[in-house]
Amino acid sequence: MERRHVDLVVACLMGVVSTFTILKWLEARSIQDVNKGENEDERPTKGQSVSSSKSPSLSPETLQSQEEDLHTHCQQRIKTERLGRIRAEKTLRSTLLTQIHQSGYPLHIIGTVSSPYTARRGTPRQGLLVPSSVSYLTLHSSIPTDTLLGLDTHSHIFILFLFHENTNLPKTLLSQPSHRGTSCKSAGFSGRVPTFAARVLPPLLDGGKVGVFATRAPHRPNALGMSLARVVEVDVENRRVTVAGADIVDGTPVVDIKPWGVYDCPSCFKSTVFDGQTPGKLDPSLLAASSSSIVAPSIPPSFYSPVIPNWILSGLLHPYILPVRFLPDALESLTHLVSTSQCRFYHPGQEQNLIDAITQILGLDIRSTLRGRGKGPQVSTDKSLNDDETANGSDTQPLVATDLIGSRLLSSTNPQEVIEQFYEFEYDTLHVDFVVKKDDEFDGKPWVLVKEIRLRLDGVEEGQPLESS
Repeated sequence: MERRHVDLVVACLMGVVSTFTILKWLEARSIQDVNKGENEDERPTKGQSVSSSKSPSLSPETLQSQEEDLHTHCQQRIKTERLGRIRAEKTLRSTLLTQIHQSGYPLHIIGTVSSPYTARRGTPRQGLLVPSSVSYLTLHSSIPTDTLLGLDTHSHIFILFLFHENTNLPKTLLSQPSHRGTSCKSAGFSGRVPTFAARVLPPLLDGGKVGVFATRAPHRPNALGMSLARVVEVDVENRRVTVAGADIVDGTPVVDIKPWGVYDCPSCFKSTVFDGQTPGKLDPSLLAASSSSIVAPSIPPSFYSPVIPNWILSGLLHPYILPVRFLPDALESLTHLVSTSQCRFYHPGQEQNLIDAITQILGLDIRSTLRGRGKGPQVSTDKSLNDDETANGSDTQPLVATDLIGSRLLSSTNPQEVIEQFYEFEYDTLHVDFVVKKDDEFDGKPWVLVKEIRLRLDGVEEGQPLESS
């Protein structure tokens, strides 16, 4: 904040304090003057005997009139004080609003998420898609523990966070001349290079583009994300909330927590308030007693009917889930690592939970749309690899599967030969190697085979090429 803005804010605050002090002093003086006048009326004048000074008391009408005058005087002073305070507060808010538009609003980080998702690859694109995944949200020591009281009475919460691993985050921050800390600059992108794309490619749209505000893409004017997760446990004393199903990368800074409610879903709100249907674990008797006296207002039914784009609805009604299989050696390694307490989020006896989590993650097809998500392994032609065939007079074009990690090409002149894409991702303390296959195992549809699971080594670069086997 510039020096002139600081001086203006301080001056406004001093003005509020001064106005309040002066008005209080004037009010006290006015009361003293009235009392002084009444005392002087009761004193005997010079040459007047004490007995004669005892004049008859004032009439009730006179006393009432004086009290009303005093009350009116005080009310006027209070009104003047209130108007002055309101003017000063409006001036202060207007100044601060101008400052926010110019320099941004400081977002205070309240905590951090500890998650088994160690990188963007493999992290679900929405919350609740991997219900077997567990994460911890730990608040900073500066946040009072009382802020978590009552949170355990909610089944689900929204976690608002910063996309701290956005590739355009440095560019976004450096483009703000007056950037301070975590300040998020206001709109005003004209006249300078935009730090985000106006149109993005959501996975469910199969390669089509749509405006960024019609999606939940991470690259936005402000890199703010929101994840819906189920509350597992609330540890108030240690400022820690255990959640399931969060789609958040490990180490993500959190800016706020909000409980989910039926008012976050129009149809849920209508069915609960007006139709008397019980959501979750609410006491049916309490709900019935309250809803029996509620009369739905004359509002069109469409008001409570949520509408979403067809491409999102189609993805929900017909989810694209890949079959997942594990090699015996991979399962044996996973079981050993969990049983020997080498995982952070899965403990001995929770081997099946970890298998379920990996299955749910890979079943969602972690590849991007541009790299074949929903289409099986990438298949294309490469004329440079076909010189020998052409020279021999053959018109056969080889099938080429793109290895998206090592950028290698696996060619085959037999269209029936198995095509594989080699991938890897990291989850918890594990490094998982898998392939996307397309063969007769599932009627020609793509599926996932987990080939190896080993302990993740710190310092291994994400996306390191894998050797095909």
